[in-house]
Amino acid sequence: MSEDQILAKIASTKADAEAEPDNLAHKYSMVGAEYANTKYIREDNTPEMAEYLGYISARELWPEFVYKTFDTFVDELVKGRGERIYPHVLV
Repeated sequence: MSEDQILAKIASTKADAEAEPDNLAHKYSMVGAEYANTKYIREDNTPEMAEYLGYISARELWPEFVYKTFDTFVDELVKGRGERIYPHVLV
């Protein structure tokens, strides 16, 4: 969706929610439209925005920690070498 479409969706869902405040479907639609705005237009979910807001990454807190990539994790699972995170929990 374009920025104009997202902003139009916010306006229409907000009007619907204000017209029928007890209708939860309108409120959920408005939340979805506003989430699209923060995610795709404002890009609040980027590392740069987190840094701007003062959040500290785990890599900064524990630079010596060796992280396992998702690809490595999946490869281990496929080969049957994956370790259970919580071995004491029975499934």
